[in-house]
Amino acid sequence: MQNGNIVSGSKNEPIKIWDKDTFKCLKIIYGHNDCVDSLAIMLNKNIVSGSWDKTIKIWNKNTFKCLKTINGRYEWVNCIAIMQNGNIVSGSYDKTIKIWDKDSFECLNTIHGHNHLIYSIVIMQNGNIVSGSLDETIKIWDKDTFQCLKTINGHNESVLCLAIMQNGNIVSGSLDNTIKIWDKDTFECLKTINGHGFRVKCLAIMQNGNIVSGSYDKTIKIWDKDLFKCIKTINGHNDWVNSLVIIQNGNIVSGSRDRTIKIWDKDTFECLKTINEWALCLAIMQNGNIVSGSWDDIIKIWDKETFECLKTINYHKSSLHCLTIMQNVQSKR
Repeated sequence: MQNGNIVSGSKNEPIKIWDKDTFKCLKIIYGHNDCVDSLAIMLNKNIVSGSWDKTIKIWNKNTFKCLKTINGRYEWVNCIAIMQNGNIVSGSYDKTIKIWDKDSFECLNTIHGHNHLIYSIVIMQNGNIVSGSLDETIKIWDKDTFQCLKTINGHNESVLCLAIMQNGNIVSGSLDNTIKIWDKDTFECLKTINGHGFRVKCLAIMQNGNIVSGSYDKTIKIWDKDLFKCIKTINGHNDWVNSLVIIQNGNIVSGSRDRTIKIWDKDTFECLKTINEWALCLAIMQNGNIVSGSWDDIIKIWDKETFECLKTINYHKSSLHCLTIMQNVQSKR
């Protein structure tokens, strides 16, 4: 979130909000009837969650009450992103991408093109939409017409995660254990990074521009933004690394299937704090507190300084697999 707090989600845990300094849980959110697989923050700072119960829910940024339930998906909602105009983009197991109006929450467009479920969505610096799918492709969609501008073939397995570098280039992580860098203009592959021993599940970009990747091989790796060499391999989790987020001070937060959330120093990469909680998705609130979502369907808010749980939001009924950073109304995505 823009205040620096972290949002996390997981499968057997709810969505949780964590304080950015203390890492105490500030709030736990329940409300979906199945796994919550995605989180995003609207430009007005409200929280958006997508679930395997086929709904999208809008949560008030202050009270964490559900403002709106969007029904309109026929399969699980896997990923959510916020367009530069504030509209919501969702990707689903039904192979479609939907655009939702930021005010009315009506569906503005349904995009067809992928041949398998949509696993990841990010927004390019020019506002165009990037989607990654289990059909092994990445697609670029025009922000206005929603026509497919480019289909990128390059991975040999499903595309699990996407990120946008500070220079605008696209980063993708795959079931084929590789990370690929794609030129933002030509969409040519600039680099294939080999280093993980198993599928690459999550990506984040550090404040210095370096790439962070989390894998089913239980490691987190830091990659130089220019040379794409591995700077550091972080060992500390005992199971898959499901989610990554960068907090306001630049430190790294990771969530794992080993039922822990870990905070890593941005310079030394030493573990500063371990929170014993499920976290399949994480995000940062505007005030810096941490939000987590988990396998037991609850969202929790954690204090940014003490890391104590400040709030449990009892509205989810199954897993969360997502992360995002909340924005304030003045900020630009």
